[in-house]
Amino acid sequence: MSPGGISDKWIGEISMKTTSTWLAVCTAILVANSAGGGHFVALLHPQAFLIVFLPLFVCILHGTGPNGFGRYWIRVATGVHDPADSALTSSAVRLGFLMGGIGAMIGTLQAMRSLSDPTRLGTAITLSATCVFYAFFQAALLLPATLAAGSRRSLK
Repeated sequence: MSPGGISDKWIGEISMKTTSTWLAVCTAILVANSAGGGHFVALLHPQAFLIVFLPLFVCILHGTGPNGFGRYWIRVATGVHDPADSALTSSAVRLGFLMGGIGAMIGTLQAMRSLSDPTRLGTAITLSATCVFYAFFQAALLLPATLAAGSRRSLK
């Protein structure tokens, strides 16, 4: 049992179910985008990537230091979590959602400003939607680490 009274098995099942669900949702978005005549490249928006992921990486780099940055991502990828990572991961997920919302607002403001020029309208709407997509994607990457932070699989 973990400190909160939740079994480690249950946390592992929730992590796998949640991760699988997020992976299925992201795959469905990609498939629907390509089936609707779009291209996968439309979801690669450099400005949205910088708005959402740059603050995330800076937050984690600040929390772990230069030497611990790579080890943090290895712990996230392997599912072995240091209890000290719990607050950092939780903050990173919240920051990612915040930056996704800010990116969506920036895209919406750009869309409103370019209503008279339809050639610029698509780029602004894409920025807005892609920021939200990236925010959910980063949360899906870090969610298993957030759920397992209090489990017994933690480092001693």
